[in-house]
Amino acid sequence: MKHVIFALMFLSVAAFSYARTSPEAYLAQIPAAPNICCGIKEAEKSSYKKSVHDLDKKMEKEIRERKKDTKAYMDANKDALASRMITLPEGMETKGRKSGKMTKEEKKAMAEQMMREYGMSPEDPKKLKSMSKEERIAWTKNYGANADKKLQDDQKYQEAKKQAKPNYDLLVEQQALIKKIEDRMSGFEKKFDTLSQNAEALENKELGPIRKKIASYGEIISKEQEAPLKQDLMELQAARKRCCEKLSPHYRTLLNEYLSSIKASLPDYKKLEVIIAKTQLGLDKPIDAEDGHMGIAALRDYLSRLEKVFQYDHQEQ
Repeated sequence: MKHVIFALMFLSVAAFSYARTSPEAYLAQIPAAPNICCGIKEAEKSSYKKSVHDLDKKMEKEIRERKKDTKAYMDANKDALASRMITLPEGMETKGRKSGKMTKEEKKAMAEQMMREYGMSPEDPKKLKSMSKEERIAWTKNYGANADKKLQDDQKYQEAKKQAKPNYDLLVEQQALIKKIEDRMSGFEKKFDTLSQNAEALENKELGPIRKKIASYGEIISKEQEAPLKQDLMELQAARKRCCEKLSPHYRTLLNEYLSSIKASLPDYKKLEVIIAKTQLGLDKPIDAEDGHMGIAALRDYLSRLEKVFQYDHQEQ
């Protein structure tokens, strides 16, 4: 789930050409996990798995269309978007900022911006180079008291100072929301892995000896072997059903817990999308193409597990 969050941290915008569906609307379309998962007819299992698969493909298509329109809009409006993007405090950079090599002028501008945020003027480093050790100590003592006075007429400094606190608060809230979601979703991967390991151990214990006995009959079955082989095959099928009936309830319980955690996280995903819109593009809310994107991705994770709900129902001979 952590990967889900950070994969979607880059907020983008779009003039979309499709019918946007909210995570809540998709949630209402997800079929409930079946109460009985063992001894189900193959046609019924196929029908259920197809309904889950078709919904996942529908969600995948919408996400792909969102990304496509997002990129088109970003490419067409990059200058306008850049003018609305707010300046973040140094050390709190987020994804989506300019990447790649900067020019000499850009590096100089960034350095000056950082110094202003810390209350220094661009001339201070030059002065420090020519100072003696004693002079540097004296300058440091007076630095804090004189910084604001020294830069009170610097408009860029005042703007950076004004923006720093609210931007920092937004980023602190963003990190808190991410942690809240991760704490809520943490442990599920391990729980599902543990259940898979337990399932393998149980099936080896219950089915292994019977399979070994059946294999001992060889490829050619004599008339005398037909009756005991039939009995062993029936015993194998009964053992498979016992394993399924023991394991499937645990899997359904995990599925229900997992979906409940995603439901509880949907409002937090929405808050994250709003914060990212503000900190990365200077917007009051996310554009439609990104509204609900995180929640849909989380629900697709659940669907990938729901498709495996019949995994312990082995009826083949």
